[in-house]
Amino acid sequence: MLYLIRSFGPAGKSWLKVGFTDSIAQRISTYRVSNPGFQLLSIRPGDLTEETRTHLYLTACNLKADFLDEWFLDCPETLQRFHDSTERMDRWIWRKREGLFTAFDFSRRTPKVRIYEDLRFIHRNDSNNTIYNVDKEWKKWNLKRELEGRKKLLDSGYLLFSEI
Repeated sequence: MLYLIRSFGPAGKSWLKVGFTDSIAQRISTYRVSNPGFQLLSIRPGDLTEETRTHLYLTACNLKADFLDEWFLDCPETLQRFHDSTERMDRWIWRKREGLFTAFDFSRRTPKVRIYEDLRFIHRNDSNNTIYNVDKEWKKWNLKRELEGRKKLLDSGYLLFSEI
């Protein structure tokens, strides 16, 4: 389940946090200890990948706070966009992918990488043939992953050297 909370900082300034939890009751209970002045604004179904998608989307919409990954501007637009459809989020993320994904993201298998791969598959036939740096980084990472897999097969005897 995804949640959206408002938290207050110095001088009454407030920020919104998008998070994921398996138990909203337990999360609220633990959050009260560290931040008693928060407000639960909304919840919606979702998993860790959906949380990552929402973070990417709100970042693509220029709603990201200047600190920490899960914090966003407290404004009506953030509240509204928290409930946007996955399709709308994916269109924005793909359009703004150059600023959202980095080479470091492709150094490990994360929900962020899975989202990129899913979007790359969906948009494989786009008429826009622009190749972004992020697309080049993904290709390098994917080739490295494929070669490492083949090396493991070769080392285990399941693959002949001539098949590489």
